[in-house]
Amino acid sequence: MKYASEAQELIRPERNTLLVSFEDVERYNQQLATIVLEEYYRCVVLFLVLCEYLKFQIESKLSNSYFSIYFNSKLTQF
Repeated sequence: MKYASEAQELIRPERNTLLVSFEDVERYNQQLATIVLEEYYRCVVLFLVLCEYLKFQIESKLSNSYFSIYFNSKLTQF
């Protein structure tokens, strides 16, 4: 099995992630691959919406223009 040795490493407490090729997921189960894609993009959109909300909240509560400029520049780099 391709991931057997990596999966055995998950027994160790400091290991909690198993990297799997998306191509392998597609070959194993196309429906699972579709769900992973849909959920991934949903999370990205949620993240972007939350960033905009936080930006709005921070800008409305703080009048410190330096912080606002710094925060805006960090968001645009994403």
